[in-house]
Amino acid sequence: MQINSILISITMKAQTKGLFAVILILLLTGCMQNVYVPVMRPADITIPGHIKTIALIDRTEAENKAINIIEGVLTGEGVGLDSEGAKNALAGIHEILDGSPRYTTVITNRKYKGGKFGNNFPPPLSWSDIDEICDHFQSDAVLSVENFDSDFIVTHATEQREQKDKEGNVRKVRVFKAHGVARVNIGFRLYDPANRAIADQSRFTQNGAWDAEGRNARDAIGHLIARKDAVLNVSYDAGRDYGQRIAPSWYRVTREFYKRPKKNTDFVTGVRRAQVNDWDGAGEAWSRAMSDNNPKTAGRATYNYAIIQEIKGNLDKAREYAMQAYTDYGIKKARDYARKLEYRIRQEERVRMQMEQ
Repeated sequence: MQINSILISITMKAQTKGLFAVILILLLTGCMQNVYVPVMRPADITIPGHIKTIALIDRTEAENKAINIIEGVLTGEGVGLDSEGAKNALAGIHEILDGSPRYTTVITNRKYKGGKFGNNFPPPLSWSDIDEICDHFQSDAVLSVENFDSDFIVTHATEQREQKDKEGNVRKVRVFKAHGVARVNIGFRLYDPANRAIADQSRFTQNGAWDAEGRNARDAIGHLIARKDAVLNVSYDAGRDYGQRIAPSWYRVTREFYKRPKKNTDFVTGVRRAQVNDWDGAGEAWSRAMSDNNPKTAGRATYNYAIIQEIKGNLDKAREYAMQAYTDYGIKKARDYARKLEYRIRQEERVRMQMEQ
């Protein structure tokens, strides 16, 4: 696949999913205005290029179902919580992989017996099982939650605070605080049947913390997030993190453009057009403002024009104009911006290589 067609494919899929919109954030004060730009980060590892469609399965069912019931009763987790957590982890993976131009995912809702306790992975599924899954769901690979374990620890404490009563008198009051920490340990495997190989095997530990207050310890704990909700939230986050390990994925970066000076009509026109997401019009206006006799105005217009080029995906041009804003006009922000663009260019090259695999 050629690089140009790869970039077109990325852009079209992103637009279809509504991911490529540039979001403008208005600032009420100051001379700068923020804009959020969608950026694609490369995957942490490179997966063989023939893997395009991935079937998702849950392999956390214990050999003896009574073990799950006993564990749920002894730990207070509730029966089936780890199973729901594994399902949420797969949902997190699905969100990242399906939002990436690299993969299509299939949620199979299939469960298989596998590992339950400890940090050891169970023996891999047989290739005959993997072949059957891939044939049935028309997938190139199988991604499995191989084992799952969760925990939720609650602690409580008190502190003294000063409060004013209705008469304005300051008095000390005792406040009860509860702190909850959820932790999940999840093992993931990616089966590659074409090569008869495990394309990736990784264990993720994900934590989440919550706080609440109350009139007494029980009241504070009562206001804390429920154990089930905490575990499900953290499981979903773990799935998203694993998805970013194997898939190029979208995130947003913040850029700032100048709103002033207002004496140059072209500069002001560019600002107004940017505020309504007319980036072509903003670029045209700021390009004219770049010829202003005032170095400060010309420099800021050049800096803003660099941002327009980044929004359009012209990273080399964006870096060129950012460097010009710094070297020719002394715009200090432009130096840091040029460095960020250099990093983006390197990251984009990694994405291209991963898409071409």
